[in-house]
Amino acid sequence: IFIQHRWHDRFASAFPINIFRNRIYSTAVVNTLLNGFPYLLLIYAIPLRFQVVSGKSALISGVMLLPMLGTAAIGSLLAGKINATKNYTFESLVLGSSVMTIGCGLLTSLSHEPNDAKLLGYMTFCGLGFGLTVASSTMLSTVEVPIRDYAPAQGILSQVRLLGGSLGIAASSALLNEKSSKYLSGVLTAYEQATIGGSNTHLTNAQWSAVRYTYADAFQVEMKIATVVAACSVISAFGAFRKRRLLIAEQRKIIVREEEARRRAQTAQVV
Repeated sequence: IFIQHRWHDRFASAFPINIFRNRIYSTAVVNTLLNGFPYLLLIYAIPLRFQVVSGKSALISGVMLLPMLGTAAIGSLLAGKINATKNYTFESLVLGSSVMTIGCGLLTSLSHEPNDAKLLGYMTFCGLGFGLTVASSTMLSTVEVPIRDYAPAQGILSQVRLLGGSLGIAASSALLNEKSSKYLSGVLTAYEQATIGGSNTHLTNAQWSAVRYTYADAFQVEMKIATVVAACSVISAFGAFRKRRLLIAEQRKIIVREEEARRRAQTAQVV
């Protein structure tokens, strides 16, 4: 009883469960998890497709990600600008998730042949959608979570984004291994499969054709899965809807007043 009386509200937990009682913040966490899945999957799978299917070098394959990374930055800037005064975080979250879904859906239409122009164009939709959702989720957490929980709230968003991305990369690797076992087991040796794309790769034209088909087919299936997950993120975004919404500045003032009241109460207990 003495400890409860003297130390109540003086310790801040590293993982505050109470913030998940806020429906809006919980929605942002779920949406972040679901959008992290396709985005990091793309960062892993796109250079692999450029390198194997299109025959690009490892360096150029990595550089090819720049359009998606650039539009992700643009999406974040747009979300920040849109929500600077008005509160359109819900709309930004739904729009970003929808654009991500459209981008992944378009990527499923790529054939098994090299088609770099379409790939570069389609993946910009994914980058734009991801940027919109990242900025919107971050802004939601700053106006829905108590000030004392800002740091863990932002940390949770970052970690669930990485968790979703890790699941996406794991799914991509598993699918590629499954396709390789299906199409390449009788065409390439284990050593040849392990050195695909490396300097020690010496394959015939027929073998390269089989490898390109395998990687392109795996990419197509991966994009179908990414589209389904991104579509789930659109559905989850509707959990952030609120009929009566205050301006971002007004919500921040309320959060500040609540923190001031908490600290005054804490000081009064000490006295």
